[in-house]
Amino acid sequence: MPKTRSASKPALHTQPVPIYTDTEPPVEDESTWRKSTVDVHQTITRGAALKLYRLNADDLDGLEHETERKRCPTSGRLLTVTTSLYSERKVERLAWQKHGGPARFEAYLAMLKARHAARDDYRGAFPAPAAYLSRLSRTTTATTTSAADTANAHSLATTLDALQKQFPARQWGPYTAALDGLGALPARTREKALRAALPVVRAYPACPPGRFKCSPPWWRLCQTLRRAPAAGPGRKDVRAERDAEGGVRYYWDDGYMVEVLEALIAFVEYHGVGGWERAARWAVYNWYASRMYGVSYDVETNKWKDGAFEWLCGRLDHRPSFLPTQACESFPTWERYNNLLPTLDPNEKAFR
Repeated sequence: MPKTRSASKPALHTQPVPIYTDTEPPVEDESTWRKSTVDVHQTITRGAALKLYRLNADDLDGLEHETERKRCPTSGRLLTVTTSLYSERKVERLAWQKHGGPARFEAYLAMLKARHAARDDYRGAFPAPAAYLSRLSRTTTATTTSAADTANAHSLATTLDALQKQFPARQWGPYTAALDGLGALPARTREKALRAALPVVRAYPACPPGRFKCSPPWWRLCQTLRRAPAAGPGRKDVRAERDAEGGVRYYWDDGYMVEVLEALIAFVEYHGVGGWERAARWAVYNWYASRMYGVSYDVETNKWKDGAFEWLCGRLDHRPSFLPTQACESFPTWERYNNLLPTLDPNEKAFR
């Protein structure tokens, strides 16, 4: 992919920003900034960089990036779209420079999150970089504590930082986001939940860093997954079933599920199991988790679930939860796909 860099880079905006803490964090000397927790290989699109890191378009001028051309379905047609990809660590660094250091940037996000939650038309999760979701929860909780609780808050923050180091980097974001989605949990409840997640997250297979080289089967799989429908009533390519307790669970319907499975079969036949382990299983996992069922936590039972986990596993010896319990035309195609996979690792049964 071609890399581009403009001839000159304008100065970053450094005007003071409002924060959501009683005492404004001082501007930090850049030599004392903490290390980034963003994966060194993580990339971010231009749009996401502007939205999540609260940057202006000219802030990114001069920052090295890659351009990627994709064929995307739009209004029934395939159009070529050019996407700019940046190193997320470098984007984060720009945000730190703009706000006077990581502490001031986090304080700014915390203020925005509080405003977001207080809106009368509050909808959905607060948009923020995955690496900051847990930090934001701790910051906004700390602003409501009394001075007498400062020591306990500091102790809990230290504990949560220690827990983060025990998580695979890829799983920290989804698991803390699941807790954020439950609202303002007490800090001790959050700690308890993350401790309960430790044996679970260790069961995830490793995800090699870097981008997978494009090929016809990889392109086909990616294009198929980009059309992934979301769970919900009356959605195209989605079917619903009621369980024994009267609840409703949604599935990709036979037509779309067969498309996904056929694309996976073609990928495995072309790239082998190694390619599947490195790229294909993570691609379908990510889309299914974001559109259908992903990581969730039950406060009452202190149990975690990941509705997309079986997409990461090798050959299953049972019917997967992403297929309907009733008869479905996609089952034979899934059996063909399942038989191409390596034997299931016993350690990958965390959610059984």
